[in-house]
Amino acid sequence: MNSSYTDPVAQPTLDIVNGNSVNELDIQSNVIAILRSALGVPDGAIAADPDTPLLGAIPEMDSMSVVAILLSIEEQYGITVDDEEIDADVFATVGSLTVFVESKLG
Repeated sequence: MNSSYTDPVAQPTLDIVNGNSVNELDIQSNVIAILRSALGVPDGAIAADPDTPLLGAIPEMDSMSVVAILLSIEEQYGITVDDEEIDADVFATVGSLTVFVESKLG
């Protein structure tokens, strides 16, 4: 048996962001933490489920909080988000926002 074989399913994908490795599984958790912080909601207020609705479902989420969330995401991941990239679909759910961040990371 080849001892250097690794099962690709068992190995989560890692990206390097600002010199740190970022596990894809951690991106959703980080997005939720950014949301909680920007919206000022307690732990557990935003379910760790990709289908958790955001825009229109969380009273604290307004245009100013969207700007704060985007600034935090840019800072956390070292990315730039252009105005043209943002629409209501990006902020529809936890999953849609997570997918957006993942797409920006390449």
